[in-house]
Amino acid sequence: MQEEWGFERLMVLQVLAENNSGGAPTADELAEWADSAGQEHPVLSDPGWSLSNRFELDYGIPSFSLLAPGMEVVAVDDWGAENMIADYAPDEPEE
Repeated sequence: MQEEWGFERLMVLQVLAENNSGGAPTADELAEWADSAGQEHPVLSDPGWSLSNRFELDYGIPSFSLLAPGMEVVAVDDWGAENMIADYAPDEPEE
């Protein structure tokens, strides 16, 4: 998804609240997770679910939310939000 839209138009972030032991993920664990999944976007730690719970409605994970430019919350815990990206992404930058 990041490759399709480019870094100028879309920022993908993944948030992990716990490691396999139920504790806060360390920087090394976050990097290992991203490498194992072949992800190039940032993976952030959210100890104690302090942020991600604000964007989780059914407590099923993973969850997908969409924030538009200006931090406008467009969709919360909505897998259909991926189809809304084109409606909210900025125009392609001119070369």
